[in-house]
Amino acid sequence: MTVLMHEMTWPRFEEIIRAGRPVFLAVGATEQHGFHLPLGVDYLIAQEICLKAAEIVHGAVAPAIQYGFRSQVRTGGGSHRIGTIGISASCLSNLVAEVIVELARDGVRRVVIVDGHYENRFILDDACTRAIDSTTALGLSGLKIVKVVAGDPISPSVLAQVYANRENLGAELEHAAYLETSLMLAVRPDLVGDDWAIDEHRPSMPPFDLFPEDSQFVPASGCLATPDGSNKEIGQLLFDDTLNLCLRSVRAAFPDLPQ
Repeated sequence: MTVLMHEMTWPRFEEIIRAGRPVFLAVGATEQHGFHLPLGVDYLIAQEICLKAAEIVHGAVAPAIQYGFRSQVRTGGGSHRIGTIGISASCLSNLVAEVIVELARDGVRRVVIVDGHYENRFILDDACTRAIDSTTALGLSGLKIVKVVAGDPISPSVLAQVYANRENLGAELEHAAYLETSLMLAVRPDLVGDDWAIDEHRPSMPPFDLFPEDSQFVPASGCLATPDGSNKEIGQLLFDDTLNLCLRSVRAAFPDLPQ
C-alpha cells in the first residue's frame, strides 16, 4: 500500500491522520550537481528518506517541495549555472508554513520535515515557527513539527568508515562530491552519469560571502570537491544512518507513536 499522499484517496489519508501517524514532507532544491548528478539530488535523497521512514511508522508522505532557498557559492556553487532555480527565503517560508497549516486543518498534528538542501535550514526554522503560530491563532492546538537535516549529523562510527581512506573536507565542500554521489549510487543509481570520476582542483573559498556572487571560486563542473572514489556501499551506510536519525527523532518527539 502506498505511503504517498498524492496516490491515496482522501478516506485513506483520513485513516492515517486519525491513527495519529506522522506526515512527512521532503524539502529539497533544484540545483546543479556537477556533470554527473541530476538537478534534483537534494529533493530525491530527502524524499527517499521520507518514503522509508513513513513505511516503517505507517505514516504518509506529502508531495515534496522541490525548490529551495537560493544556492550559495560556498555551499552549492551559486546560482549562475543553468538549471539552478532558487526561490527567496520569504517564498520558501510562506510555502512550507502554508502547507503545514493546511495539513493541520485536515487534522494532522504530527509533521516531519526532512531537509535535503543546506541553504534551507534556517528558512525552514522560520516556516515551522510561523506554522505553529498560525495554527495556534486558528485554534488548531497540538501541532508538533520535527525537522531533520539529511546527513547532519553523521554518527561518529559511520563518519569513521566513510572517511577511512580519504580526507574529510567538511560538509560545505561535499556539494556534488563524495557523499552526495555515494548516496545517489545507493538510492538512484539510474540517475548517476558515467562521467562522475573527475578530479578537479579543490576550490579555495574565501572566508566571506560576496554579493553579487563571484563564480570564479567554483570549479568548472560545479562540484565543490571531487566525487572520485564514491561508491554504493558508502552511500548505503550514509542513507541508513540518516534514516535511523530520522526514525530516532520521530520516536523521541512522538513517544506514544503506535508501533
